[in-house]
Amino acid sequence: MASKYCVLYSLILILLICQVSSLKYETITKLQDVLGSGDSYPSQLPVASSKRALENVKVLFAFSHGVEDQEVYYFYNYLIDRGTKQITLGIDYNGLESDVILSDFYKPSYRIPKQFTMDINKVNFNDYDVIYIPGGLPSSSALRNNQLFIQNLKSFYENKQNQEKLVIFMCSGTEVFIQSGIISDYHGLNLTGSPASVHTFSTYLKAHNIPLNTFTSIPAINLKTYNKPRVILARDPNASTQFVTMVSNEHFHLNEKLPSANDFTPLRTKDGYPAGKFYLKGLFEMIPENTILSSLPIANSIKHLMSQNRFLRSEYQEMLADSQKISLIAMSSGVVQREIDQLFEKLKFSPNLSYTICPGWVKQYKNSQIFTFSYPPTQPLKKIICDYSYEEILEKKIPFDNIIIPGGLFSTNAVLRNDDGFLDFLNQAIKQKSKQILFSSSGLDLLLPLKLKYPDNQLIQRINEVPEDRDVGVDTKLAGLNNRRDKKIISLEQITLSTFN
Repeated sequence: MASKYCVLYSLILILLICQVSSLKYETITKLQDVLGSGDSYPSQLPVASSKRALENVKVLFAFSHGVEDQEVYYFYNYLIDRGTKQITLGIDYNGLESDVILSDFYKPSYRIPKQFTMDINKVNFNDYDVIYIPGGLPSSSALRNNQLFIQNLKSFYENKQNQEKLVIFMCSGTEVFIQSGIISDYHGLNLTGSPASVHTFSTYLKAHNIPLNTFTSIPAINLKTYNKPRVILARDPNASTQFVTMVSNEHFHLNEKLPSANDFTPLRTKDGYPAGKFYLKGLFEMIPENTILSSLPIANSIKHLMSQNRFLRSEYQEMLADSQKISLIAMSSGVVQREIDQLFEKLKFSPNLSYTICPGWVKQYKNSQIFTFSYPPTQPLKKIICDYSYEEILEKKIPFDNIIIPGGLFSTNAVLRNDDGFLDFLNQAIKQKSKQILFSSSGLDLLLPLKLKYPDNQLIQRINEVPEDRDVGVDTKLAGLNNRRDKKIISLEQITLSTFN
């Protein structure tokens, strides 16, 4: 009798494994299959003091694929309303030289034809009066990881001939403010930036013994120091009206007012487009909802996509092979499809149980749907159904042994890294020595806010060399962390290391 029960139990276990180890996804074909953010941002601009007020001002935009759409078209509209004739769209193509894809949250929304853009690495910064760095992931991360861009920005800022000029950092673009070292001129002053950058700023401020409350939620902040260009920081797209008004008044002295119900200029729109959506024929081409996703540009022959299968390394195989262990794969929309493919290619042959987990709001407001992307994030590829929220894992006391966090900057940096509940969930797991956690690719950025101290090889499965792909915001050379106490922290890579000291 006992043997029969054993056989029956084994069959049930096999069926359960087959059910939960298979990836619950479906291929998506049209843009309308991808859920949007549901956010609405300012669509009213200050009334221009003159249609020629900024006629002779030369402006350089610096961004990459995945830039937040409103942060580009709103400021662009502001400039053309004031007669700006020379606006250069400087692009870090991030390995994909094509039309540039702008995004609403993570969903592709506009494309800018490549012929209207310029390689940011070939631009002479000193030719411009204003340099504008908007946010959106991984756009701002592509720039802060571009050493030539950072060098050129530093040189522009340090050039005394540019002291009457202006540098603007918007939303997550403020992380470039840190990476470039420009922040060092403003220690102790109020700063602002994307709420998604709070851990980046906090770690930097702690490392320099600066009060954490200097990072504020003020919509826009004006900074000026001797012999240097003016710096304006803008919090997020909701602060657009305040930041352009500050540009008008603090820098160009145009004496313009914030838009009000009876005194504003609307965004340039076109009949038939959703209310508030910007339109400029030939340059900002809105991507219709019925667009076939495969028509969007995608990187398919780039060296960094000829991926080494990091999930098939020997230490990961050991982590996934135990038939008695359960793995949780933590993700949100914006996760990179190739990492998911690699992971589930391994899990498909593993007896290991696995569940996908996500923040609770994904299950509640997004119908448990997670959208995976190409890298750079120009094309949505598949839809994954989240099995559990991490809150449900805790509430239902679902046992698990491993947590795997695949890369994709929107998933890891815009969502998971800034979800305090998820971070608490990870910290609880870390305290249990029997748990193993795999941070892959940009998943490593979650090390920044975690309260880790002296990690060891059993606690965190580590990648010991810098991957060739550029969706990594931290230094993955994690060896020798305990000897980093005297390291001066000047970059995001070193900031991440400081969490261990």
